[in-house]
Amino acid sequence: MLCLQNLLKLIEMKNKFSYDNLLPHQNIILSVKVLLLMMFIFTLLRFVFYVLYSPQFYGVPISEIGLSFLIGLRFDLASTLLVGGLFLLLLNLPGRFKFKRFYKISIISLLFLVVIASIILSLGDIFYYPYAKRRISYEIFNLFKSIPELITIILNDYLVPLIIAVAVVILLGYLWFKLFGKYKSSSYKGIVNDLIYFILLIGVIVISIRGGFQLKPLRESYAFRNDNIALGHLSLNAVFTTLRTLNRGDIQSYNFIPMNEAIKSMRDLLKSPKEIYLDEEYPLMRQTLPETKHQNKLNVVIIVMESWPGNFAELETIKPFPMPEFRKLMNKGIYFSNFFAAGQRTIQGMQAVVGSIPNVVYDDILGSPIEQNFLRPLGVILKEGGYSTIFLHGARSGSMGFEAFSKLAGFDTYISKSDFDLNKVKDDGTWGIFDHFVFERSNQEFNKIKQPFLGLVMSLSSHAPYALPSGEYEVYDSTIANYKFLNSLRYSDWSLGKFFEEAEKAEYFRNTLFIITADHAEGTREKNIYELFKIPCLLYSPAFLNPDIISSVHSQVDILPTIIDILKLQTKHSSFGLSAIAGNNGFAYLPSGGLHGWIKGDWLSVGDFDKNIALYNYKTDRHLSENKLNLNPNTANVLRKEMLSYLQVSTYLLRSNKVYKSE
Repeated sequence: MLCLQNLLKLIEMKNKFSYDNLLPHQNIILSVKVLLLMMFIFTLLRFVFYVLYSPQFYGVPISEIGLSFLIGLRFDLASTLLVGGLFLLLLNLPGRFKFKRFYKISIISLLFLVVIASIILSLGDIFYYPYAKRRISYEIFNLFKSIPELITIILNDYLVPLIIAVAVVILLGYLWFKLFGKYKSSSYKGIVNDLIYFILLIGVIVISIRGGFQLKPLRESYAFRNDNIALGHLSLNAVFTTLRTLNRGDIQSYNFIPMNEAIKSMRDLLKSPKEIYLDEEYPLMRQTLPETKHQNKLNVVIIVMESWPGNFAELETIKPFPMPEFRKLMNKGIYFSNFFAAGQRTIQGMQAVVGSIPNVVYDDILGSPIEQNFLRPLGVILKEGGYSTIFLHGARSGSMGFEAFSKLAGFDTYISKSDFDLNKVKDDGTWGIFDHFVFERSNQEFNKIKQPFLGLVMSLSSHAPYALPSGEYEVYDSTIANYKFLNSLRYSDWSLGKFFEEAEKAEYFRNTLFIITADHAEGTREKNIYELFKIPCLLYSPAFLNPDIISSVHSQVDILPTIIDILKLQTKHSSFGLSAIAGNNGFAYLPSGGLHGWIKGDWLSVGDFDKNIALYNYKTDRHLSENKLNLNPNTANVLRKEMLSYLQVSTYLLRSNKVYKSE
């Protein structure tokens, strides 16, 4: 009898929790409709953008245009849920109350206001695009300061578009409340149904805003699948770029000295008899002058060694010397004995090496809204000269955003950890593939790529936690300070030596310019500002360059113009540095927290925004123990003006998208 009663209860429960109880409730269906309408609106706005600026896309295959629209859906979905996700969650909270007429209409009405704001922002972005040459970004901070002026401009110059926009908003309002404002009674399907769909909705919102399951969250550079910047702008969404910019904050604007004086000072720093400046609005944009000699169609291979230091005098005291292979190369190439990193992180180094962009803004350019600016990176320049381009890094795909960055920088091929056969190579367990496997793969790729080519190889084994492939590479023990780093340094040096041992046998070797440098100096011990930034840099091309040591000051931003100079390219560029082989009196900007270092000639000046703090003759005082500011105040003031000019102009150009003029 008891069993029969239990069976009857189970049957009764099954009848109560029928298949209908698993179907989405009324508000979930409403949310899907809202989502689809918002996606349609954003796509329609993208179509308006395309029609208005269609001349930018002449000659671009329709398949590429279609792909930009398809990629744009990813940004539209993220934007939709960034502005509407909270309202959709409120609309689907567990409980009966969400079906009440007043509650639903209130949420739908508030969401409509957000949609209208998004449309207004998007339309403003479309009309502002010819001035900014990018989707709205840091301009949003000026918008809040200039509302009366903007209203005047709109009424005077955009009255007809304003009337059309108002009519569209009224029509949309009618459709919105016609579709979503109706009240329908709905049977409550229970708390289980509520929780299932609420949790699913949270998952959809989080994944959509993140842009998927990739290593790095969605950002501007994901819109740029190649170096055609206009196609990337077509894919982007103004709401997305605005919210990203607001989240990261404004770039600091500086006004230390009159801007015309600052620009003149910076131009004087960068001027070369081989170049002419082209445009007052884009003050760094210059053209290399034609030379009588033919261009040097050399392959270019840039090898960026992780955390390699430039303090060789100190390393020489360690036995055995941790960089014997690099020292052999130094004897056959042009070595820069006073070369400096642009920052203290890999991303900062890479943007300087590949893009000649200094570390002057609040944060790294990679991953920031500045990614959508018109810049002039090395890969783009060399591709115009007929070069094939390839970027190799043994880390996971998307690590530090290099995969997206490589496309922006003009690299056609990007090889990462996922492109290696993990049965044949070894992973360090943290960052990726050990260096000697990556260098071996690099030689293989360089052997088969069409020449001339640009290859960039980024090492990673000399990064904490300093893993080694095996115990045979443990040369130093715990009796030596910093022994773990030194072991990894010696291993990466050995890997570099193996690379050149194989490269010298290859057909491409004789016709290749190799540039070996570091992303930044290692940071495992306390250093002064000079040691924090000093890194090695070597130009190596035995068949083309005679060995030399250059003691003038240079930094990573000089690599791009140096390559242009060596190859004798007749091209336009907007480098923030100058050629390191032209006999110029170079400089280096060293940002370190609230302090700013400036090296030029024999002097290192250190100060903050308010005053000079120190002046050192770094060539005779490497430990920076003798502050000579009081003895040389005029020298310090000259250096300070150059540094402030460089900082002021650089931040202005990056913030206002005035680095390079699109054509």
